[in-house]
Amino acid sequence: MPNHWPDPSWFDRFLLENPWPALAVFAAFALIFVWHYLRQRRRALLIPALGCAVVAGVVPLLAFLVTTPRERLMPLDEQFVHAVVPKLPGADIATLEKLLSPAIDFQISSPAVSQSHDRKALLEQIDRVLRKYHPHDAILLDNDARQLSTGQYESYFRVRVTFDAANEGPLSASNLSATTDWLLQWSGQPDGSFRIATLRWLKINGIDPAASLLP
Repeated sequence: MPNHWPDPSWFDRFLLENPWPALAVFAAFALIFVWHYLRQRRRALLIPALGCAVVAGVVPLLAFLVTTPRERLMPLDEQFVHAVVPKLPGADIATLEKLLSPAIDFQISSPAVSQSHDRKALLEQIDRVLRKYHPHDAILLDNDARQLSTGQYESYFRVRVTFDAANEGPLSASNLSATTDWLLQWSGQPDGSFRIATLRWLKINGIDPAASLLP
């Protein structure tokens, strides 16, 4: 995970994205108050029991109605990876094209090494990379996303890619995989979709990537 990456808020993480622990806690408290009421017959105990029961019902409803930026963008990262690697389910140039902004910046390691592309030029470069390295499998190892401002989002993922032995890159037959880290900046579109405005290659096997790795 990049050093600047903040932890998601507890509200998003434990109420909106995963409401079940909170539901279990409030439901348990409701049952405890009901049990004490049945033993003591004190009507005052029904008030907190009812309150906990209501909260236990509202929490999953709120999670169902509200989708956080992480929930919206993390599946798009996986969709992006699957669209790029030809042998994975969902590999599709049309899907990949829909994820890219018409004008997109491709950065290697830092904004200082930036290549501005139109969408067609970046797709052509991706095609050259695929023909050189022949990836056939990819597994997401880490993934997160956040909102930067209105309509602007950022996501990060780490992916391990396995290549065919016939690749033309600097990979030996005994080491046909690489782990790469990526940072994507997304722009929200008027139709509610998201498109990648900046694609930054952060690391390969834990070190800064070299531009010479790209054909």
